Amino acid sequence: METQVEFQTSMFPELPGETEENVNGFIGRAFCEWIRDELPKHGHGTTDQIIAEDFGWLCMLECDHPLWIGCNHQGEDGEGMTAYSAIVVAEFPKKLFRKGPDPNPALEAASAAFKSLIESESRIVDVKWYAEA
Repeated sequence: METQVEFQTSMFPELPGETEENVNGFIGRAFCEWIRDELPKHGHGTTDQIIAEDFGWLCMLECDHPLWIGCNHQGEDGEGMTAYSAIVVAEFPKKLFRKGPDPNPALEAASAAFKSLIESESRIVDVKWYAEA
């Protein structure tokens, strides 16, 4: 299942104050806001939560368990294009003495919607998908 992506785009400008909001100064909040607003049109709900993390930004997805898309700014090429990476992650806690819920159906649904979103946008180029590690 392909849950990780890298690409180039000029779509997501740095937002005022976002480098101060993120502990490591990463940009990418605009990318997360776009996911939050557009992913439901591709079949998967999101919450209003966008969270600054030490590796970038998280867009929380609708699910009974933690499910999110992590976004990371990779740098700029000097010609107006910015490299980004993102990964869809499902965190399902294991219960003591019992098997926890299977995360694959939720992860597959979120990954399919995210792939549809990324591939529908012509301003996102040089797209490379990777299977989960």
